[in-house]
Amino acid sequence: MVPWKLAVLIIVEYQGKYLFLQRKKEPNKGKYVPIGGKIENLELPSETAIRETKEESNLSISEPKLIGHLFETSPIEYQWMSFLYHAVVEDISTLKASEEGDLFWFDLTQLRDVPCPATLLPILNAYRKGDAVRLHVKYDHSLKIVDIQNNL
Repeated sequence: MVPWKLAVLIIVEYQGKYLFLQRKKEPNKGKYVPIGGKIENLELPSETAIRETKEESNLSISEPKLIGHLFETSPIEYQWMSFLYHAVVEDISTLKASEEGDLFWFDLTQLRDVPCPATLLPILNAYRKGDAVRLHVKYDHSLKIVDIQNNL
């Protein structure tokens, strides 16, 4: 049995736009992704959301809202469970890119025209509708998506 890897993704919002990082390294090199990262030992997912937001953008958030979960499974050693958070920021004066990638603000219509993971738009669409996000993405041996199920 392959152990689950645990992570968080944070949808950071400012004045109706969402913060995305253009990754400098794999996975998803060159793609626009939400702020996020692995949960460290003895850390709660909400604490990870706060830490990762600070590390990757230099923005401070205090009470990220849990909006759902993303389960990614495959027949190889790729099993991820991500806690999905949303946080609204009022002040972006401290915004600064990190070694993970450059930062960009997008509205939902712009995201359709930029390279991003296939999981991103289903997450954002479900959230914007007010639905809790419960996304299960199944991959094949080459990590190509074979199925996406929402609201399990």
